[in-house]
Amino acid sequence: MPDPHVWLLDDDDDLRPALVQSLQLDGFQTTEFGSGPELLERLKQATETGGLPDIIVSDIRMPQLDGMEVLPAVQRIDPRLPVILMTGHGDVPLAVDAMRAGASDFIEKPFDAARLTNAITTALPGQADTEEHIAPLPLLGPSPTAQELRHRFAHLRRLPGGLLLIGPTGSGHTRLLTHLLAPFERDGRPVVTVNCANLSPDTAEIEMLGDRGVLAAARGGALVLETVTLLPGDVLQQLADQSTLAEAPTIFATIAASFRIDPVLRSIFADRTFELPPLSKRREDITTLFLALVRHAADRFHTQLPAIAAGLEDWLVNQPWEGNIAELQNLAERFVLGSWTLENKTGSSRLADRIAAHERVLIEAELERNKGRIKPTYESLGLSRKGLYDKMKKYGILTGDKG
Repeated sequence: MPDPHVWLLDDDDDLRPALVQSLQLDGFQTTEFGSGPELLERLKQATETGGLPDIIVSDIRMPQLDGMEVLPAVQRIDPRLPVILMTGHGDVPLAVDAMRAGASDFIEKPFDAARLTNAITTALPGQADTEEHIAPLPLLGPSPTAQELRHRFAHLRRLPGGLLLIGPTGSGHTRLLTHLLAPFERDGRPVVTVNCANLSPDTAEIEMLGDRGVLAAARGGALVLETVTLLPGDVLQQLADQSTLAEAPTIFATIAASFRIDPVLRSIFADRTFELPPLSKRREDITTLFLALVRHAADRFHTQLPAIAAGLEDWLVNQPWEGNIAELQNLAERFVLGSWTLENKTGSSRLADRIAAHERVLIEAELERNKGRIKPTYESLGLSRKGLYDKMKKYGILTGDKG
């Protein structure tokens, strides 16, 4: 089967070659275009002579024809052809309008290569259910943290022994488990879930390891251990020992916080631990996650995507989100159903407040990129050391001074 053929449209002569190279390295045939008219003319020719692409990726802001004009023109030529739009921070409401008009997806700049590859793979006909190529929702976003999470998860999910999933309440354990368990359920292999909080220490061993215990029931499939820290250590060790036998189940376990990992658990899942951070540690990803949740909710409730009000992005990234993705999902569903709007909030929509909210996100993101080191952060932001500390104090940004 030939590699998918991507047509890439972007007028940025510096960025376009880098995107082409990245796509080619990921196995896509790629043809580049610097203007909308050039692409549309080639597309008309391809409908007559052959050589149609599998998908088009287009920037929104371009001279002559922008992405919002290219989209309907492509649809008139071939309505089945998927189109993904690349958008800047201020163009997200425009991109949402484009999705209502038929765009397959949009990606907010700056983005990493994996995000673009995942978006293309998801949008390609017949590829939407290929779990290996789709990043689960909790891992979406442009931040360095999200990029690292995607890379680590892609590596760990291929290991035969399973994973230990860690993260605060609402951070996405259930979604990740659904993703991990999909191949087992698709193939008809058993999936057994045990909440270890419901086990008595006196009977845990027989319930887990007996001839009719859960280990036997999950043979050849997957065994999910919720609140695994409540399982007696000796039973957990026996489970791990027996899981190396033929047709033993793959073990997935979940806990709420890394400080609860005892030596036995740490030993069993050495190099197989995956930790999801709270949303407060990855604010750059909040807008992407919210819009993805809005789209899912609109599909679920069979309704149109609502308009994105000016100032919504800044409001979103400035909230504490103590309930993490679960709380964000609740808001997205209310937003789609019309029971919540930004206008109902008391937060200020003044330009100065919106700029301040955005400035806070930029500082947090730069600190994250520099792993908390102060000097490279204030240098990259064009600030003095005192200037950066003043802004960190103003926005309540806490970090260890790593020089």
